[in-house]
Amino acid sequence: MLKLDRILAILGLLLAIPGVLVLFQSPHKEAGFLFASILCLVFAYTSHFYWWEFRQSFFTHFEVNKTVTFQDPQARVVRVETRIKSRVNHSGITQLWFRNFQPGDKYRRVTVDERPPGSTKTKGGSLDFCKEFDRPQTSQGTFETKVSYEVHDAFPLTNPDEFFITHVVGTPTKLLRLRVRFHNAKIGRNVRGVVTGLSGAERIREIPVDSELAQYEIRNPRIGSRHTIEWEW
Repeated sequence: MLKLDRILAILGLLLAIPGVLVLFQSPHKEAGFLFASILCLVFAYTSHFYWWEFRQSFFTHFEVNKTVTFQDPQARVVRVETRIKSRVNHSGITQLWFRNFQPGDKYRRVTVDERPPGSTKTKGGSLDFCKEFDRPQTSQGTFETKVSYEVHDAFPLTNPDEFFITHVVGTPTKLLRLRVRFHNAKIGRNVRGVVTGLSGAERIREIPVDSELAQYEIRNPRIGSRHTIEWEW
């Protein structure tokens, strides 16, 4: 699907073709038209540059696969793994940040591609950490990333309230999958997927649990939307 910058660039090139022909055939008769064609080329280039450099996101995620696995029947330790396949939209990028984790001792053994995060910081009450690329990335390059960590004592069985795992779409994403793999001795009840948009309206649907696994999947989720798997013990 053509985007606005591509359409403007193609339009500018088409409008410039007659001017280029005039340049080779009769350069003195159509000076005004030639000048207008040059302006079209400049407009198409600057429009493309502005759209790509200032409006395009740093990354596009082809797939985001987030899996939560309960390690014990008491739900004391949960392993979270997120696998991402992405495209770089700008040259020179050296980091990819993961944000909005709650600081404290609940998150342990955090790794990015099986190594400790390149950098961490606390900002606005949330914990952020990043992937450091080995070299500056080039535009249109692709890569894969795996983020893993443990969450301790976040899903107590004695709590009657519902529990959830969630993902907020902050980067253009083609496919999002959320999975909860329950322990076979303790499977969640009333499992459902919930979508909350920018307007706050919610769409809810039941999710079947197949061999302890509950899965939610959506294509082309909207930027700013919140996608959640909820359940009760």
